Amino acid sequence: MPPEDLGLFEVCENDLQQGFDPDDWEGGTLFSAGQYSTTLNDQFGCTYDQLVEIVEIPLTGRTIDTVGCVGTPMIIFDEEYVSDISNEIVVVPNPNPDECDLRDTINIKFLEIRGYIDAQCSGDPTKPIKIVFYPDYISSVVGQTIEVNWYWNGSQITDDDPSTPYEINVADDGDYSVEFVLGVPSYGIYCDFTEFDELTIELAEFLPEAPEANAWDTEICSSSSDNWYYSIISNSSDYTYHWIYPDDVTSAVVDNNGLGITINWYGSSGGDLCYYAYNEECGSSDTICTPIEITPGPDALFSIVDTICLTDVATIEYTGSGSSDATYTMELWWRYSRKWYGGVGLVHECHGQLQEINSFAWK
Repeated sequence: MPPEDLGLFEVCENDLQQGFDPDDWEGGTLFSAGQYSTTLNDQFGCTYDQLVEIVEIPLTGRTIDTVGCVGTPMIIFDEEYVSDISNEIVVVPNPNPDECDLRDTINIKFLEIRGYIDAQCSGDPTKPIKIVFYPDYISSVVGQTIEVNWYWNGSQITDDDPSTPYEINVADDGDYSVEFVLGVPSYGIYCDFTEFDELTIELAEFLPEAPEANAWDTEICSSSSDNWYYSIISNSSDYTYHWIYPDDVTSAVVDNNGLGITINWYGSSGGDLCYYAYNEECGSSDTICTPIEITPGPDALFSIVDTICLTDVATIEYTGSGSSDATYTMELWWRYSRKWYGGVGLVHECHGQLQEINSFAWK
């Protein structure tokens, strides 16, 4: 018998992959394109061949590239996506029922940034603390933009150096936080990220610790010409130490790597003697000051007569103005016949020609 030719069937690729049974075909389900035949027997016992040809219609579709914010699920063709997808093939119904389904390629990128903030010394004496954001992960999308906003006690603050947006120098105690806005303008997508842990700053924890004074003499007599030594105690070798003293001291010499100073206070009116520790990165400690009191010495404004000639026994008395809180001792010396005589007292008697008189006083 002649073969039975069922003709040509055009089958969509996805339908053929699932298995296709041509009309009147008795040779079983077909899964690929080609020409097929099967041998059959009719009712009279005669054999004949059944023929069929399958042509596959490849699926066509679109490439879907999209962007979302991590944490916000994205629904595409009734499927929910929560993480990045690259080149995922999805077959979706064709809006035209007379045409094959669509084979779409899906690419999804979720904008995301993860990390934490921490603080360190900045080296800027006016803003000694640098707060830095350390990223663990930042998404990368063509055309992605990143905006960084810093906050202090809930209020936005301005970074002095926009070229380093991931760090900011500050000078105040308080609570600091950071906000990132990641966006892709071409998609109209902008995502806010504010979940980073807040950082509480106390400047005293970063600045050098002030050293301590080591048993200072704070009361000096103005007539003293001695050198006075002052020292401070510190347990750190990372700092330099600096002194501030009145301008009218006779001399001041710093030694022992800044931990000591020798001052001659002669002629000074006194004032604060101060010191502080300094670190190039973290700045200065508190300045510690101790007042140095200069106690005035006594005044002895006695009028001395150079030469006195006496012919009789006489009493010579010298007076002058002095300090009310001073105790004075007068030494009066005279020379008679090339020989010095004298003693201690406010009143002296002498005979003959008194050629020279000398006196002085002290406290």
